[in-house]
Amino acid sequence: MAARRPPTYQQSTFRRLYDSLAELLDHRIGWHRLPVQLGLAVLGGLRDVLRRHNVYDTSALPAMNVPTAAPATPRVRTTRTMHSTYTDLNEPRRSMAGSPFGRNDPIDRRYQDPPSEFMQPSKREVSRALLTRDQFIPATSASALLAVWLQFMIKGWFGRGTGPKDRPWEIPLTEDDLARADISDPAILTGATRAELAALFRAGTAKTIPNGRGRGTVLLGTGGLLARLAALVAYALLWRGKVVNAQKGRLKNLISAFSVEAIAAEVYKQESWYDEKPCIVLDYSKTSLVARMIRDEIREIAPGIYLGLVFWGKRHLLDFALDFTGPVGAAEGLL
Repeated sequence: MAARRPPTYQQSTFRRLYDSLAELLDHRIGWHRLPVQLGLAVLGGLRDVLRRHNVYDTSALPAMNVPTAAPATPRVRTTRTMHSTYTDLNEPRRSMAGSPFGRNDPIDRRYQDPPSEFMQPSKREVSRALLTRDQFIPATSASALLAVWLQFMIKGWFGRGTGPKDRPWEIPLTEDDLARADISDPAILTGATRAELAALFRAGTAKTIPNGRGRGTVLLGTGGLLARLAALVAYALLWRGKVVNAQKGRLKNLISAFSVEAIAAEVYKQESWYDEKPCIVLDYSKTSLVARMIRDEIREIAPGIYLGLVFWGKRHLLDFALDFTGPVGAAEGLL
């Protein structure tokens, strides 16, 4: 779709030559170094260039809840309106409050990324790369116009309305984000997605095999209310964690609401099936008839907090967390 260029963009040959000369003088000398009258003339040409290439008419594009402009009055020729209507008398809705705005974005060059590519690279990763400061950088000076600028910009940042809730943009956290996270309570992981849990597992370590009683949390990896309810129900009725004897390399699961110790496994270090890096394996193949097809892999993601993957054969089924930061249970009796 071609961009519509209203007459106010001054498309005549004379105006284009005039604007080109203004740009040349500004680049070579600078409009503020010229005599006042000549500097103002140069600014007029620069204004034409900015209007021609900086504000694009989006009225022909699909839009929702398009605002309407009030009927024109003689005052709109000399006075700015509250909603910024009639800044262009020929296009009264252009750039008004609530209208689509195409600044520095030619309409005929727009395209929509496929869904699979839209979030690549992650917007979170880009913001961390561009905006993160490793040390404090003091501001040695500030313009008096800063407060005015912030007033308008903050309103723009937080006054964009609400988007469609049925199509949210989900931006997964990066491994660096997760490494910085304070995971003192595994319950916060119930809201994480499978991709976020995978990134957290990759960032974990397998230096120390845990010892004692670990409180278990089932992680579906779907996020939202369903995952939280599943974790609560599983802990209340089905599985409450594991008891590990690191010295003997053995563990048992805590089954049912009564924490019955059952379903034993061998515990040792090995390369992960997930990423071929060191992990702690919980192997049921030689110790349990009912769970012989199951293999768990865990890594420490925070002091005393372990994130685990459950494999059925070679298939990754779900995730879980173990919290060993509570009182250490008796593990010496495990066979």
